[in-house]
Amino acid sequence: MVSFKNFSILDLILLELFAIAFALFFVSVWPTFGNWIIDAHWAFFLAAWIVLLIKPIISVFKAPKEEFIKEQ
Repeated sequence: MVSFKNFSILDLILLELFAIAFALFFVSVWPTFGNWIIDAHWAFFLAAWIVLLIKPIISVFKAPKEEFIKEQ
């Protein structure tokens, strides 16, 4: 598993921009996938976003408060 503790804010921003660029590349290269993205209802993507966000949010709220104080 990759540890993000040694990543700077810039590294995380670049990683997110890479993911967005890769997704846009994937949509443009594979027309069938691009058509599915355009035709899909927006609520499908909202539901997927919420499901994928559950674990990180739980981890944030379960983390000990001392860990956040030490990082600042």
